[in-house]
Amino acid sequence: MTEERNSTTITKFILLGFSEFPKLAIFLFSIFLGIYLLTVSWNMSLITLIRMDSHLHTPMYFFLSNLSFLDICYVSTIAPKMLSDFFKKHKFISFMGCCMQYFFFSSLGLTECCLLAAMAYDRCAAICEPLLYRAIMSPTLCMQMLTLFSDPIETSLGFSLKQRILADDYTDIEREVTS
Repeated sequence: MTEERNSTTITKFILLGFSEFPKLAIFLFSIFLGIYLLTVSWNMSLITLIRMDSHLHTPMYFFLSNLSFLDICYVSTIAPKMLSDFFKKHKFISFMGCCMQYFFFSSLGLTECCLLAAMAYDRCAAICEPLLYRAIMSPTLCMQMLTLFSDPIETSLGFSLKQRILADDYTDIEREVTS
């Protein structure tokens, strides 16, 4: 005997958000867009500044530029969809879209926490062993820590290419340490 079950397949979610307050849509859109653009532009300018100034090619700023890159990716997983839904009549997200958004959001958040742990180790080494700091936090160790703490998302986003580009910046530090 075959037994039939009542089953429903979820294909999309309805996003309600601030639908009860349509008069606030323009105001909220401009606030969230401003915050998003400020976050992205601030992090991009920080990355550019660190890259341009050779005095900032130290492990602390290396981790800080990677944290800025992660922050741009982290914010960009949610904000564009949210901003695009402010003026849509039917606000939906597919089940797979929701799963992907959650996956990237949580994975990038975890990676950001791990990178903060690497930054804490860097500061601990700088404070506890100031004379050995350059030997402890070698460019090779920084790259290994970054590779250890990054997960497959960053690799698929071209993070390994970014590591190779940033490794060129640290050849200056290696020359200073060996000289």
